[in-house]
Amino acid sequence: MPRALVPVILILMLALRETAAQSVPPGGIWRLQLPDKPWALVIDLPGFVLDEQWPGRNGTRRMVRAHDPGTHVIVSAFLERNPELGSKEQCRDFYWAKLQKSPNKYSDVTMPGRGAMALVRGMVAEAQGRPVRWQNVHAHLFRDGVCMEIHLSKVLYEPDDERLFEAVLRTVRFADIP
Repeated sequence: MPRALVPVILILMLALRETAAQSVPPGGIWRLQLPDKPWALVIDLPGFVLDEQWPGRNGTRRMVRAHDPGTHVIVSAFLERNPELGSKEQCRDFYWAKLQKSPNKYSDVTMPGRGAMALVRGMVAEAQGRPVRWQNVHAHLFRDGVCMEIHLSKVLYEPDDERLFEAVLRTVRFADIP
């Protein structure tokens, strides 16, 4: 990379970080909604910092990713129209089939139900030949032809970290839009 570009790239990175920090919703309450739906998916993520968000194509998808700098938990969530599917289990199975094509191989996979959510829990023991103990929980929901996923993950996972995942999952809910 040319040396002249280094300061420009650093300035852009700092500006993006500043923009993301300014985009954190008050109280850490994150809302994802599609323009024509009278409801939003709500997740409480106090202390999390926004990494990125995508408005989606033509109002068909919304996505947000954030991390907690203190616990190193990463949360991403998306809503995507998928009218050919009709349940949280079908959404889970659809996205799980896609995930299995990734180079990261899951072990200890379970697929429990949890109220309005259908989960996939699994561990990625190593990535690129290195041990990572990367725990992943994919919580799937379905409403009005829309599949939703909340993906929680943490590298160097320890069993006590489960409480961090549970704290997020307990806050997942729908809110009506007036």
